Amino acid sequence: MLTRDRLGVSLVELLTALALAGLVAAAAVRAVLTATRAYGAQAERIERRSTLRTAAAIVALELAGLSSGDTAGGDIAELAPDAITYRAVRSVLFLCRPPLADGPRTVTLAVAEKPHYGIRPPDPARDSLLVWADADHRSQADDRWIGAGLSNVRQGRPCPGRGPGFLLQAAADPAAAILGLSTGAPVLALEWVRLSSYRDRSGDWWLGARRPGGGSVQPLLGPLAPDGLRFTFYDAAGLETADPGRVASVGFTLAAGTPSRPRAIDSVALRVALRNYRPQSPRRTPHEE
Repeated sequence: MLTRDRLGVSLVELLTALALAGLVAAAAVRAVLTATRAYGAQAERIERRSTLRTAAAIVALELAGLSSGDTAGGDIAELAPDAITYRAVRSVLFLCRPPLADGPRTVTLAVAEKPHYGIRPPDPARDSLLVWADADHRSQADDRWIGAGLSNVRQGRPCPGRGPGFLLQAAADPAAAILGLSTGAPVLALEWVRLSSYRDRSGDWWLGARRPGGGSVQPLLGPLAPDGLRFTFYDAAGLETADPGRVASVGFTLAAGTPSRPRAIDSVALRVALRNYRPQSPRRTPHEE
């Protein structure tokens, strides 16, 4: 009897092969999706931590430059658990010649255009001034900041050799304290700012700043977690205080979240000493020396 080799596959074999291929493909898809989700979660976590590091650096730098008991007046106006209103430095300039008197209480300060540190030139509509007074460089007893109002700013070439700079018309009482300043004295332009967390139209929370009493919020960083910014204020004894004039250090907590993962939250907590405040070391008893 003649026989013929079998060619092709049966229907059962084809269905079995398709089923196995489907299982392998499903497993591969699940592995890819799992890896994609893990990668996305890791990327979001890296972004959250980067946001926290940057936000913490910004807040710490702003707070470290404040003083609650300076002779020119405190830099802090208002305290809240989730906000602080303070005078923020917007420009740092240097006198290029001694000040000139305009009247009993007004002087003109000539400051060089460079070096100039800050985010913008002085603005009389927004800023006030602090001028560093140091009559005797050999002693720290006379070192102090002198506060002054800013009524006008003119750009020109007021510095020696017709160097470029700004003429700042300032009001101080008494103006004589500023007239005695020498070339090179630093001049700070400061603006009142309220730093807080706020919620945008889409429901996300951000770290933002705005001028007190109105104006639009300038977003700084985010998104934050709900209630992602909290402040605690301490006096020189380390006790919590609500008095802006007694603040010696500020503790703050920042929590960053991801809109697509509400439960994915990272946080950082820092405590910053204000300018001109240094914690005193405990005295040693005789047996400790």
